[in-house]
Amino acid sequence: MGIQVGLGFYLPFSIVLTYTMGAVARELTDWLRGRRFSEEVGIPVAAGLIVGEGVVGVGFALYMIVSGMKDVT
Repeated sequence: MGIQVGLGFYLPFSIVLTYTMGAVARELTDWLRGRRFSEEVGIPVAAGLIVGEGVVGVGFALYMIVSGMKDVT
């Protein structure tokens, strides 16, 4: 958890906050459900959330481009 202090020096608070929340969630999951559950379920879920955010971002950007083109014509 000490890495949050280092990150806090050069990253915005919103990023450091979400990193800290993720680290706390991982520690709680390890404590409550075990490390094996965290690795077999938690990591794929987290990866899916990251990929989903990227897909939604690309879809939103494409929507903005297409809707912007409708206004021009």
